[in-house]
Amino acid sequence: MKTITKTTFALFTLTLGMIGCSKKNDNNNLPKIAKEITADELLGYQIIEEYQPKPEYAATFGDKPLLMITQVQRNITTNKFLVRSDSHSSNDITSPANITSYNAETGITTLETVFGGYELTRDENEQMIVKNSYHPASSNFHVSKYFASKHIQIMRVTNEIFHISTYKALSGSGYYRFNETKWRYKTDTPPTSNELIWNYNRSTNTSWYGSDGGSAQLVNRFTIIPRGNGWKGQHKDKDLLLVNVLSNSVYKSVGDIGVYTLNN
Repeated sequence: MKTITKTTFALFTLTLGMIGCSKKNDNNNLPKIAKEITADELLGYQIIEEYQPKPEYAATFGDKPLLMITQVQRNITTNKFLVRSDSHSSNDITSPANITSYNAETGITTLETVFGGYELTRDENEQMIVKNSYHPASSNFHVSKYFASKHIQIMRVTNEIFHISTYKALSGSGYYRFNETKWRYKTDTPPTSNELIWNYNRSTNTSWYGSDGGSAQLVNRFTIIPRGNGWKGQHKDKDLLLVNVLSNSVYKSVGDIGVYTLNN
């Protein structure tokens, strides 16, 4: 009788152990839910999205790509957050929860912008990635109606000074040079300091814009990609300058996106 009792107890213990292991394995096989991405975290990042005008709207917006740059900022006076997209900025918002929302079931954090928003999450290395962008008809500019999204990447930015520099084209010729308030472009040689006569403004240390000195007064948008990020998976070992040249209509590019690096 004692032998039967011991055998029964051993089988019961083994069964419980197997059930426990099974539950543990089941838990290990559950998909990992990314933790929330806060507005504070996003202060150190910028999102770059490239759009291509849809063929049916080429008469209005041309056939060249357009860049949109989005960053979260904090007003140091009010300690409130705002979202800046291109040259457009939302109003100050009192709480980070109003510009970011989190879905604990999917691990998706949504960042609201004046154009719609971005769905963000984390990869297996806990790095932030963009899952999707959306631009509803109710947004300030119905981007998805006129443009198709071609590329999105989120990248860490730094507080370095990038603007007091000369940049050269990665392929072909062309040079941009900047000082604190002036800039100039030349095709064959770097501009001299005396040739820096065109004005520009810096929204952030990685996003600038200014009109050139030609009769068309084309708007040049400058975007810095710090070293370590790269553009479309390339040139991660360099600080990059992206140049998007626009007509007087801020949504019409007049050329392909230029990629430049420091002229050492």
